[in-house]
Amino acid sequence: MTHTPFLQLKNLRYGRGRESEIIPQLSLSVEQQERIGLVGESGCGKSTLLKLILGVISAQSGQIYCEGESIRIKPWRPMNHYRKLVQYIPQDPHTALPPQQTVAKLLSEPVKRLKIGVLNTETLLRAVEQVELPHSVLKQKASELSGGQAQRVALARALIIKPKFLLADEPTSGLDLPLREQIKELLAQVCKDNQMGLLVVTHDISMVSGLCDRMLVMQQGHIIEDQLTEDALRAPNNIYTQRLLEAVPTIHASAWHSLS
Repeated sequence: MTHTPFLQLKNLRYGRGRESEIIPQLSLSVEQQERIGLVGESGCGKSTLLKLILGVISAQSGQIYCEGESIRIKPWRPMNHYRKLVQYIPQDPHTALPPQQTVAKLLSEPVKRLKIGVLNTETLLRAVEQVELPHSVLKQKASELSGGQAQRVALARALIIKPKFLLADEPTSGLDLPLREQIKELLAQVCKDNQMGLLVVTHDISMVSGLCDRMLVMQQGHIIEDQLTEDALRAPNNIYTQRLLEAVPTIHASAWHSLS
């Protein structure tokens, strides 16, 4: 019996004309409980790839499959089933969370939109507990949240529908170092607790170390490195990866440890 990956990207191409192709051709397979870091410099195509996987934009050619089913971006075909399986954590939660809505309303919306059971107070309390926020935050408006709180609320909103996989776009880029470490540890914990996979896009290799068990490196729309994180940090296959590692001198193989 042939094994079916959770997510499968086959020959994706994005961009019009050879000179403007952001992703010339890309194939990738992802297992359901894998934690993967996608690393690369700004403009290499990381965020474009994330948008393609999310279904926000459509590739010029190629296909994306989830659990063996093709994801077709058509206005007459709702993607609700896919949204129940794959959820997104934004780079800047303050721009993604309507400022005048309370946290309770923000957490309620995806449940109502995707028609997932009945939302009660107990579910809301569990949602904020899972991201280590006090119950009182449910009454706060999004505009009243700190950066760290807003990122935790965005994570709680993704988790409340119990997805199988999370996509995160630079989830700690706007936070200071202590908060970055907290969010990184929280992501590892919720993935473990909920048996979820994670694809985190970042330009910061230190974000991948200790969080992701597999590391991809992207350059000019191509994945040029695909190894276990420990192996990639110790002995990268590509000179470009080596240069990225040299820019983060505190990260090396001996510092990598599994959180699984």
